[in-house]
Amino acid sequence: MVVCTTCCHRDDQRMVRNTTKSFNTALSDTVTEETTHVVMGVPKRTINLLKAIIHGCHVLSLDWVTQSISNGSWVKENKFQLIKDFPILKIRGEHRKRSAVDLFTDIGFMFVEKDTKTPKLRSHRSYPSLRGKITKSRTRARYCIGGAAQDRDHISLSEQWILDSITKLKLQETNQYLLFPYRSPSPEF
Repeated sequence: MVVCTTCCHRDDQRMVRNTTKSFNTALSDTVTEETTHVVMGVPKRTINLLKAIIHGCHVLSLDWVTQSISNGSWVKENKFQLIKDFPILKIRGEHRKRSAVDLFTDIGFMFVEKDTKTPKLRSHRSYPSLRGKITKSRTRARYCIGGAAQDRDHISLSEQWILDSITKLKLQETNQYLLFPYRSPSPEF
């Protein structure tokens, strides 16, 4: 078991740290492939939450930790899952697997602009687990994520497209996320 926290106050983080130490459980600062449980102080979409969804982690309220403290060992997760706040967790939990999500497999290369509003989106480490193909070359990309430069030769999308696609575990239609009108390449004659 590897536990991670997100959206927790310092006192809550300290409680989780002390509990994991007391229960001889590993604690991680960020969600990785080894993470099994994510404890959320405030139900809010974070990069750690998105990674937890991708990796099929249990996403739990702080009550799970406090009940476990009272019990003297980790309690069952079921009634502490944050399914009401994030319904996708129910679906992901039913098919809990420790494998990659083939979300961005067939869409071609993506280029993530350096000025995206969500800083950790720039980290290319998130995308292999989504089977996404990231390129450092804008010209090679089919999709450009984020950024303010008008580029009508690529499909320029807000980073919200990636966030919403992960949260719903389904590629979202791109129309509502377009930053600029896209000009399809002219057919060659």
